[in-house]
Formats: sequence, structure tokens, C-alpha cells
Amino acid sequence: MGKDEAAVNYVVHEPILTASSTYFQGALKPTFQEGADGKIVLEQEDPRIFGLINEYLYTGHIRQVHSSEVIDGKEVKVMTPTSEDYAEIWLLADYLDMQTIKNKAMLHLAYAVDDGTHLYSPATMKLLEDLYDKAPMESLMRKYIVDLCIWSRQDHVDFTDDPPLQLMKSVVRELKKKSAKMMDSPLNDVNNYYEKDPPRKDDTKKSETPKAAGTPTPQ
Repeated sequence: MGKDEAAVNYVVHEPILTASSTYFQGALKPTFQEGADGKIVLEQEDPRIFGLINEYLYTGHIRQVHSSEVIDGKEVKVMTPTSEDYAEIWLLADYLDMQTIKNKAMLHLAYAVDDGTHLYSPATMKLLEDLYDKAPMESLMRKYIVDLCIWSRQDHVDFTDDPPLQLMKSVVRELKKKSAKMMDSPLNDVNNYYEKDPPRKDDTKKSETPKAAGTPTPQ
């Protein structure tokens, strides 16, 4: 993961990767070199951000180790990831097709930027504009950012000096459809912006097979 001196090797159990990502599910097939070698190289991705994703895969939590300093043989300093970290986690999880982690990052990012104070920061608006620019065209992240911009304008939160043109067009188009003053904060319905897992081929096949009478449904 990463390039040259910044490269980091992560050892992750294959079933954990393939269960959480259709990207890895496909790449690790034995018919591909990566699957045969049990190794995938992602030179363009940030090792630190994948480290946060890797921790989530094993713990169900996203956190960032700020310092490896050990105090009295016990304490390890940690700090909560920033809004920028959650944005990068969302983008990398989107690339790797990890829907559950995308939604987790979406929730954390929503709370980080929509807590009544951070949204008024030009740095936060710049973050949202950059994320909108990088997110896929039809992604729910783009919809969330548009709705957040509309909602925030009732409190006179404005764009930066150079926002993405498509974001401005989307905001104007949606403003014609609804009144910003009648909107609740998008945070109140953040689950509406969660990406859904696409059905897997194996799951589709299973659903087409009739179950024997009395067979319990898996929990």
C-alpha cells in the first residue's frame, strides 16, 4: 500500500477482505495473479487511510493511532480521526467497494461537519466541495452534500471562492424544487444517504433455490 519509502505492507485475512469488498472478492480469485500470490499492490492509495479501514475490519471501530509512545508500559495515545480522514476513508472505501465502511465513514463525517459549529468554517466548506468533486456522479454522498449546502444556507453559510460548478448547479436546481427553510438538517436522516450493498451472485443463486419445509432462516 503506497509507494517507495511510504509503502506499508498490511497482512489481512482473505475471508475478511472478500466478505467486506466485492473489489477484493474479484481480485483475489485464484484465476488472477493477485489471487494466486495472495498479494494486492495499491500504490496510489494512502497507507494511513487503509490502516484505519483495516482496523475497522477487525474491530468494528475507526480510530487513528496518534502516537506509539508507551507511558508506564500501558498507555498508548490515540486521537479521533478528523473530518478529512473520514472523507478519505469514504473515498477509498468507495474505490474498494466496501459499502459498510462507506456508511460508517458517512455517519462520522456527517456528525463532524453538522454539529452546529464546524459547518460555519471555510475549511469545512472547502472539504465538502472537494469531496463532492471527487465522489462518483450518482453517489449518495453527492446528494448529502447538496442537501447540506441547501440546509446551511438558511444560516447564511456560503460557498468558498471557487466551488465545483456542478455542485453550484445542483444546489440551484434543488432550491427550485424545495424550500431550504422547510428542510431539516440532513443529519436527522443520514441513513437515507447510506449506500446499499449490491446483491452477490452467490446470494442470488441461494435465493432462487427453494428451501425445504421446516428449514430455519439463517440469523
